[in-house]
Amino acid sequence: MILTIDGSENNYSNNLRKEYGGYKSLIFAGLLSPDKIRELYASSDCLLFPSRLETWRLPITEYAPYRKPILTADRPYAHETTAGTSLTGYFNPDNARELAGKMEKLIKGDESGLKTIPFVKPEAPFTQNWEELFHLLLK
Repeated sequence: MILTIDGSENNYSNNLRKEYGGYKSLIFAGLLSPDKIRELYASSDCLLFPSRLETWRLPITEYAPYRKPILTADRPYAHETTAGTSLTGYFNPDNARELAGKMEKLIKGDESGLKTIPFVKPEAPFTQNWEELFHLLLK
């Protein structure tokens, strides 16, 4: 598993690195270039996005075109961001056993817990780019 933290970001990431840095299955890669991220997405089997907080959600958005499994926290932001994806599963970010079970199923090739998330057209007002947004805001 590749983590895009290296321990220098804050106390929490530093503690994670100290506690789990010795595991060979965890790579604390830190900040990666866009080319390296695309390379990793293309060669990966699954995206795991466990954030409990609403974020920019860029990894989910970037990973969706690869049409590979996505496991993400069962939070409103994730449902919104995964709209239009296939092979998507949600998990309670406070339940490590649930996540482990979903990961184990995927490792064994069982995608039965994944589903296609329908795209829902956003309600107005809605813009698709910066120019449209500025025109809307400046009306």
